[in-house]
Amino acid sequence: MTLIMALACSDGLIMASDSQVTIGTTGQHVRSQVQKLFLQWNNIAWGGSGMVGLIQEAREALIRDHSHSNAFEKSGREPRKKIAKSIADALRPILKDRLISVPGEG
Repeated sequence: MTLIMALACSDGLIMASDSQVTIGTTGQHVRSQVQKLFLQWNNIAWGGSGMVGLIQEAREALIRDHSHSNAFEKSGREPRKKIAKSIADALRPILKDRLISVPGEG
């Protein structure tokens, strides 16, 4: 289980997470270290847990779509929509074709 925690402080926010990943292999599970928290922009941090490949795909989409460190500095509430769209556009085809069936789409 991954726990990602964010704590509001008087002068900002603290985010914390473990860094362990367990890879299921034939035989014994393998444990390794993985990055789960990302400070990609000057004012927004994000975290991911679950399948490492999906986290990597999400990160690559966010880098591709919003590469500048100041991309969201004067955006108000818009970053949430833009970030969600980038992740959905990148992961929806993977999840639809490989992992789950999407209701109403066969």
